[in-house]
Amino acid sequence: MSTNMKKTIVDALQGFKKEYQGAQTKAAAINADPAYTPEGKEQKLAQVNADLDAKAKKYRDAAISAVDTGIQGLKQKWGSGLAQCITDAGYQIGLANTLEAIKSGSITRPEDAQAIIEVYKGNQVALSSLRNAFLKSGREADKDFAALIPADNRDRNIQLLEQLKENISRYIVADVRSGKGKAWGGFNQSNVSVVTSMDSMSEFVNTSLNDDLSLI
Repeated sequence: MSTNMKKTIVDALQGFKKEYQGAQTKAAAINADPAYTPEGKEQKLAQVNADLDAKAKKYRDAAISAVDTGIQGLKQKWGSGLAQCITDAGYQIGLANTLEAIKSGSITRPEDAQAIIEVYKGNQVALSSLRNAFLKSGREADKDFAALIPADNRDRNIQLLEQLKENISRYIVADVRSGKGKAWGGFNQSNVSVVTSMDSMSEFVNTSLNDDLSLI
């Protein structure tokens, strides 16, 4: 598995999908073979299922470990970034001057407001202070500037990662003996096949998460 968390998760999901499809092919062949007695089929299918469960555990553990690493990394990054800003005297003086400029009505152009927001991007405390300053000014233009400030999505980020981890833990398993895999119903979707569920989770990781598992 790759040490890149995002790739590790996708590799695990797609790896399990491949193993699941192979197990289903073996199960179908066993079920269709007239040479087996019902008891013989059950024994063969049980072995296929046991092999798949062992492989599923490997992929499940790898994916969950990657998500856990991502969650801890994000929390550490957010905390250390904030601490650095708070203890940086120059940074704090600059923020205080910016808040005073907003209060005095000196920020009148959307381009200037956007430039200020970019400076403090990633510091949710500073962005919250800017938003409050714009809203408290009472000027209509400042309300528009406040709307330019991105919402704090850190809690949502962690919530989605925890949900992803729960779905990985619950559904990277399969019962090949019945010919039907357990479905993934995460993110409020209807029950779908194992193959489709692995692709759905992979798509979420690929399109919604950065390499460090922060939301895009």
